[in-house]
Parts: sequence; structure tokens; C-alpha cells
Amino acid sequence: MMNQAYHDIGRKLNLPGWNDPTIDALKLVSEWLSNDEHGSWLLVLDNADDMETFFGAKSNPSSSVSEQIRPLVNFIPRSSNGWTIITTRDKRIGERLTNREKPIEIMPMDRQDAERLLWSKVPPEYTLDNARSSELVELLGCLPLAITQAAAYISENSISVEDYLKAFEETDSEMQYLLSVDLPDHRRDFEMRPEMQNSVMRTWKVSFDQIRGQNPRAAEMLSLMAFFDRQGIPKMIIRRDGERGTDFTTALGMLQAFSLIAAEKGGESFKMHRLVQASTQRWLEIRGEATKKREEALKVLSQVFPSANYKDWATCKALSSHVRIVTGYTFAADLNLKLANLLYKVSSYAESQGQYDYAYEIGMDALSIRKKELGSEHRDTRASVYNLAIVLQRQGKYEVAEEMHRQALALNQKTLGPEHPETVNSMYHLARVVYRQGKYEVAEEMHRHVLALDQKVLGHEHPNTLSAIYSLAVVLQRQGKYEVAEEMYRQVLKLRQKVLGHDHPSTIISMSHLSTLLHKQGKYIEAEKLQRQALERFERVAGPDSPYTISSAHNLAETLRALKQEDEASILSRRAYLGYQERLGLDHPYTQISLRNYSSLHEEMKRS
Repeated sequence: MMNQAYHDIGRKLNLPGWNDPTIDALKLVSEWLSNDEHGSWLLVLDNADDMETFFGAKSNPSSSVSEQIRPLVNFIPRSSNGWTIITTRDKRIGERLTNREKPIEIMPMDRQDAERLLWSKVPPEYTLDNARSSELVELLGCLPLAITQAAAYISENSISVEDYLKAFEETDSEMQYLLSVDLPDHRRDFEMRPEMQNSVMRTWKVSFDQIRGQNPRAAEMLSLMAFFDRQGIPKMIIRRDGERGTDFTTALGMLQAFSLIAAEKGGESFKMHRLVQASTQRWLEIRGEATKKREEALKVLSQVFPSANYKDWATCKALSSHVRIVTGYTFAADLNLKLANLLYKVSSYAESQGQYDYAYEIGMDALSIRKKELGSEHRDTRASVYNLAIVLQRQGKYEVAEEMHRQALALNQKTLGPEHPETVNSMYHLARVVYRQGKYEVAEEMHRHVLALDQKVLGHEHPNTLSAIYSLAVVLQRQGKYEVAEEMYRQVLKLRQKVLGHDHPSTIISMSHLSTLLHKQGKYIEAEKLQRQALERFERVAGPDSPYTISSAHNLAETLRALKQEDEASILSRRAYLGYQERLGLDHPYTQISLRNYSSLHEEMKRS
């Protein structure tokens, strides 16, 4: 095709021998333009997007020399009287042709210029709301073609910018339709060639077809990325198991070179523009491949989403936005268990972050699927029941939580036996919810039974055993048995520091509860020291809005109040109240306790 373009140049220049089929048009034109005696010239090579055309195809031993395409770069003329302008979508071609010097990049318009472009193409009566016009051009990425296309649609259909924006934002299918509408621009289409159609989607397809031809892996990668959240796409969900690093990097590099994706966070994650995402989805829908890519997205997330262990919280957080997108798709029945597996793990993570309503919603979905597919006694179904009981307990719905814990305990006793660690763990959480309802003597008896079983089956330093000692100490503290409880708290704290480490949430919880007991005993100085350590560590490990952090702020506020440090106490008390209200709701017991403490503190400050 490029050879034909050079042949046409030779014809227009009326070069000797241009019509002789044996004459090499590329060489003839290049030599003629490179001769300074032939005067000034300007050569424009538009849409130079094919790397192989310019720099040669990868060697193929089975191809003969005559079949090899000669690199066009060898025939670009060079003359002090001439200039060559080359336009390309592929940044790599531009960098190679400029000897790695920075080529001229045409960036999207700034917002003001983009608005002016819109106003210049739409009658004034349709752009009365400047704020909405600004919103539209931002949504379109300030891309001239997208803005021109939107303006043509607005004008031809006599609608306002407001109406177009509503349609664009209504559903993905509406947006994809608007991006695919072809409206003629006779200033460009003076030859009315079919390849000059003007929709954003068709323009995108030119780039996509180029990529698919040169690097099919890059095209597959973009197709998968389009069905995740368009921001913060980590490498771990787009790289295949066992894929060579060079192949993965090359595919990513091509997508970035065509500006279809951009790197974030130092190249560890990527984002794509909304228009690229919508165009990719639409193209896959047309080809009948969208369902396959949605299923692939589900399988990937189900595989890579980790457990709710605190060491994996950062990974869970990075994947959460993609989970919300993918779990919103509809899947065939044969993928129900993969969907349930993902929902279960995400529910456990959401519970650890205090997102209890969301954890309950998707936890119920996981339980419903597992009951239907596996039956009530399957291990995965029992795990879902247990998970939901924990969520209900965190929400303060103790009676319902107790019922579900008893259900989980009965299933585990039947299928696993009375001394199995999972059975004992179910009993442990049942004892905790019984304690929450003020049934201290019953809870104490249950905790002592759990502790004896954990020590027998798991050993004296197992994390489950330490949790049993800790929970028993909580019950004893509530009954006023402070000395025994304090001794047990210190034992658990020391062992958790040894077994789990100083920054493990369970270790910090032990520190926090020891501090509250010290507060109860009037040992305010030591209590303050431990509470400050707990608050600092929870902020660092769990984040400033974690329920653990909020609870630590509440405890420190009460101790500072006892020490008459009322200004700082007021700040922390308010933080705890607002945090509980946001995380748990106004009616939760913790929120009500923090509200009462905050209000009484302010009454004291007024009187003093």
C-alpha cells in the first residue's frame, strides 16, 4: 500500500520511468527527493501505524527473500530542502523515527478549548448550561473527535447538551450507541470514502485492528481489562500464569504506545479512558466475545482474590473495585460456584473493614448459591453460615447472630465431630455472642470448655487457644474479676507478640483490652501509654477509618478524660462517635455509648 503511495508521488512528479513496472517506485521517489537540486518539498506520511511496514517484519525462515517486506524507513528521503511529517498512533514508531528524541505528542485539548469547540459546532440554544457543557467535554476526555461527534448528534436531533449527557450516562449500551453513530463531516469526507467514517468507535477500531495484527496478546489483554473497573487495574489480574515477562511487558508497551491504557502507581497498575473501555466492550459485543471475557474476568478474580488475612488487606483493597464491577454481570449457571467463592472471600474482607451492610448482602448471595449447588452440610456452605453470623454479630444483631452460630455449630458437630477445630471455633463465636447479650455465666462456662478443647487439640500457643484465653478474660472482666482478667490479658499479649508479631491486629486488640482493664482499675498512666500505642498501630495497619481504630480512639478519649486532658479527649471522643455512626449506624450499641460519652464530656467541660 505504501509502495503504491510512492508510485503515485512519482506519477505526480512526472519522474522518468515512473510508469515502468520494473522501476522501484520507493527507491525512485526517495532518491529524487533526496537530491537538493530538485528544490523544496514537503512529504506527509499519514497514519503510519504499522511497525512492520517501517522497520521490517520479524524474520520468518520459511519466507523467501522476495517475500520479505522491505522496511520503509530506508526510503524516507533526506534533504536540506525537504521536510517529512509523519503522523502515527503508535508512540514507539514516533520515537524510533526521531532517534529516541521526543516526538511531538498531540495531547487532548484543555477543558476551555474543548468547550469552545463544542460551542462552535452546536447552536447557542442547545448549550445554555455552561456547567453541563463543561461536564460533557470532561466526560468525553476533551477529545476533538468525540466532541465533534456529540455536537453533530445534538444538532441533528435538536436536543440540549443536558439531554445528550443524560442519555450518555444512562446505561453502557446508550453510551456505546452514541459513540458508534456515524455522522458525516463533508470538510473531511470530500471524497466520501467509506474508511473516513467519523464515529469514535470506528476510529478506535483502526488502532485495535492494528494492535491485533501485530500483537494478538495485547488485544486479548485490552479486551479483558475492559470488563474490570477502568482504573487501578493491577498487573496480577491481567498477567497469565507462566507468561514470560518479556511477552507481558511487550504487550503492555504496545497498549501504552497507542494511548489505550496509561500506567498508574509507578507502573504497577493501569487505567483506561471511559471511551476506550466503552468502545472495546461494544466491539466485543458485536463479535459475540463479550460473554467470554466477562467469564474470564470472574475466573481471574475468583482465583487471585486472597483471604481476609490482615497481611492481604492491601491486595483485597486494590481488587475490591473490580469485584463490584464483575459481580454485577450475569453469568451462566456453571459459573455459580466460582461466583460464590469470590463473594464469600470479599464478604469476609468487607467484614474486617467494618463494611457490614455490604458484607451481609454479598455473603447472603454466596450462601444462597452454595446451599442450592452444594447442599446445607457442605463445608463451603457451613463456612458461609459462619461468616454471616460474624457479620450479624458485628452489626449488633446478637439474637439473629446467635441463631446462625448455633446452626453452624450443629452442622459442624454433625459433619466434623465435637472436637474438630472448626467445631470448636463455632462454639467460640457462639460464646462471644452469648456474652454480648449479658449472659455472662453461660458465656464463661462455654469459653472454659472451648479453651480446654483448644489446648488439648491445638496446643497452648496456637492462635485459637490464645483467642479463647483472651475472650475468657473479657467475660471475667465484665464480672468484676479484674486481677484474674489482667493476668490473662498480659499472658495473651506476650504470647501473641511472640507468635503473631507486634503489628498483628489480634496482638493490638490484646493491648487495647488490657488498657481498658487498667482504666477500670484506675491505672490511667499505663492505660494511656498502651492506648496510644494501640491507636498508632491500628491507624498504620488497618487505616484511620477501621472499626478497630475508631474503638481505640474511643478508649483513649475516656482515659484522657479521667486524666483531665479534656481538649484532646473531646477531639478523640467526637472522632469515635462520628466514626461509629458512619460505620455502624446511629442505632448500633457502640454508636450510642460513644454518643453518650461525648455528650457527657461536653457537659463537664461547660461546667468547668
